[in-house]
Amino acid sequence: MRVLAISAAMAAFLSVHSSAQEPTQAPKALFQQFQAKQGGHWIAQWHAATGTPSAIYGTGLPLTDWRDNSLAHAREHANAQLRANAGLLGLGSSEFREALSGRMGRTWTFTFDQYFRGLPVIDGRADVRINMIGVVAMLGSTAWPIPADFDVTPAIGSDVATGIAWAALGERPTEVPQPAASKAPRLVIWGDTHAADLAPVHLAWEVSLSNVDAQGKGTIGRYYVDARTGAVLTFVSDKHECGFVGCNAGTNAAPAAATPAAATTALPPVPTTVTITGWTRTGIDAFSALVNIPMPGLVVAVPGVGNVTTDNNGQFTVDINAPVTISITALDGRHHNPITGASAPSASVTVNPGVPASIDLLTAAAMPNDAAHTTTSYFVDRTNEWSRAILGNSSQLTTASNIAVTVNIASTCNAFYTGNSINFYQAGGGCANSAFSTVVAHEWGHGIDDRYGGISNTNAEGMSEGWGDIIGLYLMDTPLLGSGFQSAGVALRRGDNTFLFPYSGTSPHAAGQVWMGFAWRLRERLRAAFGTPQAIAISNDIVISTLLANRNNRTDGVREVFIADDDDGNLLNGTPNYDQLAGAATDKAIPFPAKQDVAIVHTPLSNTSETLRPRRVDVTATAIAPGPISQVRLHYNTGSGALIRTMVQNGSANGFVGMLPGRLSGTTEYHFEVVHSNSSVTRLPTTGEYAYTTTAPTSGPVVPFYTETFNSGANGWTTGI
Repeated sequence: MRVLAISAAMAAFLSVHSSAQEPTQAPKALFQQFQAKQGGHWIAQWHAATGTPSAIYGTGLPLTDWRDNSLAHAREHANAQLRANAGLLGLGSSEFREALSGRMGRTWTFTFDQYFRGLPVIDGRADVRINMIGVVAMLGSTAWPIPADFDVTPAIGSDVATGIAWAALGERPTEVPQPAASKAPRLVIWGDTHAADLAPVHLAWEVSLSNVDAQGKGTIGRYYVDARTGAVLTFVSDKHECGFVGCNAGTNAAPAAATPAAATTALPPVPTTVTITGWTRTGIDAFSALVNIPMPGLVVAVPGVGNVTTDNNGQFTVDINAPVTISITALDGRHHNPITGASAPSASVTVNPGVPASIDLLTAAAMPNDAAHTTTSYFVDRTNEWSRAILGNSSQLTTASNIAVTVNIASTCNAFYTGNSINFYQAGGGCANSAFSTVVAHEWGHGIDDRYGGISNTNAEGMSEGWGDIIGLYLMDTPLLGSGFQSAGVALRRGDNTFLFPYSGTSPHAAGQVWMGFAWRLRERLRAAFGTPQAIAISNDIVISTLLANRNNRTDGVREVFIADDDDGNLLNGTPNYDQLAGAATDKAIPFPAKQDVAIVHTPLSNTSETLRPRRVDVTATAIAPGPISQVRLHYNTGSGALIRTMVQNGSANGFVGMLPGRLSGTTEYHFEVVHSNSSVTRLPTTGEYAYTTTAPTSGPVVPFYTETFNSGANGWTTGI
């Protein structure tokens, strides 16, 4: 690749030229209308950067025309929900194309990617979740509100943008083969989805760079370059490493060429079984003993027959009528391309018709570099098959079955995923060979996360690192991730870690431990309640299936697990495994959809300059759990201590009213408690207080609030006494 110089003319583009969002409160106003129309109680979580509701969930929205519990029928309703709630979701004039769909626990999940005038809008999306009984459990969007007149004509070309990206990288091309094929620059619309306030959108070039050296060291990722100004907007790494203190790389082996038949009369073919075994490190730890096991899913070329694949017993059967010599070199698999890297095992055997034969790969004394081949093949195959049992034989897993694998890279203490390839390092520098159990599953886990909507892996949230860890922990049913990476029995990361939300660090692995810790604590709580087999089955189903939701932060990820577990579309009345889910979320301090016996709605009082005037406080309290509300209490403090008043009905449906005393100046704090007939108490806000300030005018005329002269009217002064 040639690095393009940035000409001095580029300075002409460096003035800020982006399209700010149109400031609008429309979605929030429409949410109030949505609540009034649908009834029940709904919670909206607002996305700061886009100003849209990233999730709306509550008592559920029954679908009146639910006829068939199928993906196809649910899709009809999901599209109808987008049309009906386009304003509420802030969809504007953009197009939303279905990107992901499928079964997520007891829910049908749909994610739609945003496009504007044919251009992909990075991180723009809309979501609908439909419970399988025909109830909308959640809908939301992080749709960028792009003005209808947004100009999609770039001022700079892709070649200039590429030069800017290389200049920003500050490296020269290594000129060595890269782990994955490079992608051409593409024109997109980009906005900072992590911004704390409404963010502008930019027409941008997405420039992919890959610049690793022969030891696997270097940068792989994407620069976003403003297509009008040439400014570098951001960089996103696509090299996802193990965290030490598309997409196909080619097809599987081509069919073996058939051997021409002899001119003489051939004997009838005889079914003949061949078994392939290999010395493999099947345990959790990098120092686990090698075990001679059947090798499942190996693709083997048989002369005169073609390619055959071993079953889960490491066997295949072929019909042959003459001896054939079968040779194995690079391990090719049904779920991976031929493994590359030093020390590949090799074996050859002559198979006679009707005589069972076996091929043995390696020995018990195999060195770590040798065993890296058999171990990686075994765990890639096992992880793919395990995922298929949960996610089905999806197109995403078909792509994952063409993953490229490299072992024994001539460096140490690392492993990484990029572009549907996984890459492992040889032993040295105080580290084991990284091609073992949970590390293979972790890197493969990045790949399946990539397949389901792309990788989100910010330092603040670390979702893909968490997913990689979850795949490893759940597959092996262990809290130890990377055990033996440096020392036998010592893990790199643990599912039973004590990190709490919103913990994060200088790499995404830190934040990812909160997400994976939630998943592991959930399995452990399920295990305590129901035993290991049921715990594994439930957690696999309701956690791993949420890959389809493709969430980019931990709070949303946890909510999707609740949705997957839910059985009626109403998150406010709990889920079948609510106690275990809520317990795991509480263990990690991650916000979650709490079960509510009562729904409370209140518009906070604003600051006032009306001194000494009592203030009316209204609140709506609706019973969700069976039974009525017993009492609504107003707690307040005007500076002289906490006081309580019992509120009374205000005449509106489920409405209650109370009065706060007037004061000359100062801050008044207050909150509500609603007592249900089942004795539960619900507080609003959940923590903290509502507050407003009374400020006396510092200048201007005195405004009387009551005047009486007693000189007129029936109550005036009288004479003659």
